[in-house]
Amino acid sequence: MSNPFAQISTDSDDLNPFTDPSIKKAANQKSENTIANYNPFESTKKARSDSDTSDSNSSRKSKSDHYKRSDNESSDFDPRRDQNDMMQQNFMENQFNPYQNSEKTQEEKNIEELEFELRQREEAIRQREEDLGKQETNLGLDPKRLKNWPICKPVLFHSISYDIPKGHRGTMRLAYITWIVSYAAFGWNLISAFSKLSIQDASNKGNDVGISLLYFIVAPVISWVVWYRLLYNGFRLEKSRKVYIFFCTFSIFLLFSIAIIVGVSGSGCEGILNMMDAFNKKSTSVGVIMLVNVILWFAILVAGVIVIKGAHSYYKKIKPVPPPKTTSITSTESEIRPHEDV
Repeated sequence: MSNPFAQISTDSDDLNPFTDPSIKKAANQKSENTIANYNPFESTKKARSDSDTSDSNSSRKSKSDHYKRSDNESSDFDPRRDQNDMMQQNFMENQFNPYQNSEKTQEEKNIEELEFELRQREEAIRQREEDLGKQETNLGLDPKRLKNWPICKPVLFHSISYDIPKGHRGTMRLAYITWIVSYAAFGWNLISAFSKLSIQDASNKGNDVGISLLYFIVAPVISWVVWYRLLYNGFRLEKSRKVYIFFCTFSIFLLFSIAIIVGVSGSGCEGILNMMDAFNKKSTSVGVIMLVNVILWFAILVAGVIVIKGAHSYYKKIKPVPPPKTTSITSTESEIRPHEDV
């Protein structure tokens, strides 16, 4: 019978557990997760380094995307398309935002008021420039307005086609012809007075000749200054006051023409009465000369009436219109109240 408490031999490999190859391998290997090798800050450093690398990568990516986007935007830039987009955006904002639309309409009203004031100022400046130009022309500073009348010795500028408006040049030319014919008629009236000396009584000889000679020297100059130049400057400068004075002076001239046509003896007017006297005295030549004188002055009278008519039509255009009378509220109320009582 064997003894269980007998000494066991440890020399055999079968009974030694440390002789197992797996245990030997585990014992020979140095563990990495031992307490001596443990570092509690290693995980935070690793996480921080990972976050830094991710941030740097993301920033590089965003920068590259930004550069790509800017390149695309710069390549696709179109000012007309952007302007159309802005106009559409403004239209949509005005269409769907009533408060903003009301504010913009008020701004537009303010802009319109400013534009109206600027137009008024421009009109005033333009009118002032025109007035200064007219003053310069009146002083003879305009190089186009050189002295050209009369032709023998020019003392002033006279050009109907340059100074007078296009629609009234016919009236001005007729007035100019009337003045020239009146000058010739004064000369013919002097000739008629000289022809009358052959049939005139000795007591009255020379009276009509002296007066008709005075008419021939003085009357054309006075008529040029008193009525023709007034009408010319009134048309040129559009001055209603000058045209109004022309009506008064030219009417006196037409009355004087009627007096010459009648031909009162001793007044220097060789007209119808003197013509009849010459025919009664069997002086046909003197009567014919006086008949021509009557025809000339009658033509002047008819032309003068036409000139006055044309000047009157022009006067109505340039005449300043007075402001309309505004009735006060109290007067309208006083007119309404009696009807209400009835």
